[in-house]
Amino acid sequence: MTAESGARGGSRGGETPAGASPARVTMEDVARRAGVSRSLVSIAYRGVPGVSDETRDAIFEAARAIGYTPNSIASRLASRNRESVGFYLLDLRNSVYVDVFDGVREVTGERGTTVVLGVGETHGSEDRAGLTALMSSQADVIIATGLLLPDAEILELSRQRPLVSVTRQVPGVDSVSSDDEAGATLVTEHLLALGHRRIAHLAAPDIGGRSPRADAYARTMRKAGLEPRMLTAGFTQSSASAAARSLLSSPAPGERPTAIFATNDVTALGVIEAAHELGLRIPRDLSVAGYDDTAAAALAPISLTSVDQDARSLGRLAASAAFARLASPSAPVVARVQQPTLRPRRSTAPPPSAA
Repeated sequence: MTAESGARGGSRGGETPAGASPARVTMEDVARRAGVSRSLVSIAYRGVPGVSDETRDAIFEAARAIGYTPNSIASRLASRNRESVGFYLLDLRNSVYVDVFDGVREVTGERGTTVVLGVGETHGSEDRAGLTALMSSQADVIIATGLLLPDAEILELSRQRPLVSVTRQVPGVDSVSSDDEAGATLVTEHLLALGHRRIAHLAAPDIGGRSPRADAYARTMRKAGLEPRMLTAGFTQSSASAAARSLLSSPAPGERPTAIFATNDVTALGVIEAAHELGLRIPRDLSVAGYDDTAAAALAPISLTSVDQDARSLGRLAASAAFARLASPSAPVVARVQQPTLRPRRSTAPPPSAA
């Protein structure tokens, strides 16, 4: 993000010769034109006391003359009288992170706080670079959702700038999350109650050595006297579709799962895609359940059984935790956990034998 923006011509007076690309006009240009320091120009635009009316008018007149347009976001971030929040999310294609962001904006909007956005990748390789970039933007606190970094790296980064982790508990870092083990237990018990015995789980890669949804699924299956069947896929619909095809391609009907619990709604859509490609009907031949209860899950043509972790509420809690950390930097670390809710829909039904 740049501190200034605008256009400057190649000749004096702000005119750009024909065919030339306009260059950026900076605060330094305004300062030279007005005969003042750059810091005085910055103070004038931020509205901070200390600049006479005559000098401020001269600065603004110089800016108009050369076509300078201030970057409002950079100006806000430059002012230490105004809070700013960096929001980092793993993937724009997964709307659960957008729901978290909406909750954050509800709280920041009430305070008039600037929010700077950073986006990662589903393989996690951009996490550290993205967080570091947000920290260099001078955001006062970072709210990060869907982080794939190891716990130790997140803790290290939180020592550089206050950080709140959303949807994932990180020891030593302010965290806001849903009880993933409770949610996975709910959906697995739902499938068992429908009569399914061959239930597979499409799991996410381990994060920090922990897979709470996969662990809860396996524990619930064993408690019912059944053998868990898990396959790890990536976080994308395409990777989930490929993994589901391998699960569902068994030539023996007695070996094929009658239900698949996917680690989130995006991967559940991948399972549905694979089932249709293989000619399987949902839920008559295969029940499918997801997690996150995204907007797509509730669409009538999909009607996906899912677990609602109330992502918007998580966002509001995260923003409140972020501002609480700014107000009390030395306060004990807070870990908030809220309980999820199962949302049964038409994608799950009794298995073919029961029907």
